[in-house]
Amino acid sequence: MARSKRQQQRARPGSGGPRALGLRLLQAGRLDEAIAVWESLQPRDAALTKALAEADFRRALSVSAEDPLGDLGRALKLAPDDTRIQLQLGRLQHRAGQLAAADSSYAAVLAREPEHVSAGRLRALLALERQPTLDLAALPWVTPRLQAWAAPAQALLDRAPPPDDDSAPGRLWRGLDELIAERPEALATLS
Repeated sequence: MARSKRQQQRARPGSGGPRALGLRLLQAGRLDEAIAVWESLQPRDAALTKALAEADFRRALSVSAEDPLGDLGRALKLAPDDTRIQLQLGRLQHRAGQLAAADSSYAAVLAREPEHVSAGRLRALLALERQPTLDLAALPWVTPRLQAWAAPAQALLDRAPPPDDDSAPGRLWRGLDELIAERPEALATLS
């Protein structure tokens, strides 16, 4: 039985056209090349747009990323509903000192997923970084779960004793409180 041209192309190594080549490059971690191949294709359909966003996202997170903020910005334009991209953009903005932009990114994630743990925690830490005496409970986006998570840090910043908690994180917070107060039991608590 004779094979069609398409079947013959698929059977040949290295064939399949630019879409398949881009996918192989992405899978091989050759992100710059995958992006270049896919960017040359017109018109772009939803699958190609999603693939480009993923390649930009992965390149931004790679150790060799030259412009991770730019990569994440491009990825977000291609996939504006992807909270993974929005969260990572916020994290990089936060680390770069772009606090207002980071807050907007975290807020965008929480607007889509109000119980998103990482976005909530990062936004809470950002709020405390900007204003250490802030009462997180007064913020409308802070959930009870997030408030409970941040309570030890909030207590430390308020110079109040941390909540009574014998878990490993609880002992850490108690030990930090004891260190700040220069109490001798700090070393034993932190051991």
